[in-house]
Amino acid sequence: MTDAEWARVVDGLNVGDHAMLLYRDLAGMAPVVERFIASGLRANEYVVALLPLEEMAAWRPIFDRAVHATEGMQDSGTLQIVPLLPSRLNGDAGPLDLVPLVRRVLREAKADNRSEVRVVGRFAPALLERGHDRNAMAIERFAAEQHFRLRILCLYDASRMDRASAKTVQSIVSAHSHSIAHLGQDEYLVEAF
Repeated sequence: MTDAEWARVVDGLNVGDHAMLLYRDLAGMAPVVERFIASGLRANEYVVALLPLEEMAAWRPIFDRAVHATEGMQDSGTLQIVPLLPSRLNGDAGPLDLVPLVRRVLREAKADNRSEVRVVGRFAPALLERGHDRNAMAIERFAAEQHFRLRILCLYDASRMDRASAKTVQSIVSAHSHSIAHLGQDEYLVEAF
């Protein structure tokens, strides 16, 4: 898959789309995430990045390039970076742990007069096993009640997927409207459901 093909998928995500990116390394993840964030900022959306606290330094160039892509614009969106503790990433804190956090973020977006929110987050397969699917539905239901229009990009590290059962992997893929997989170097595979 060429850059233009995966980029069209990222740019074409509609409100309500819940996409996933399966990546092998930061270099394979970065272009997709940068484009997702920059698209939201250019559309004057409230963009939220939920990321591991210990990875924040590695993510800094991704944020810098996404924000740089909006230079010269009169109006651009808001980027909120939320560092997550390990318990929020691996599901140790319980299946609905992310719901209060995302509710708070949506309330902040509303206070910022934003009606569209774009969320990108890196999670582990253990979250699905601990009820992440119910978590995602609760977040989407709350957003609908608050009249928010969401676009979500979930990030999964391929090296952590090899420890997940086939059923878990299938459940993760089927829970998303679009799947992008980084196969190596500049090669990507895209599936839309």
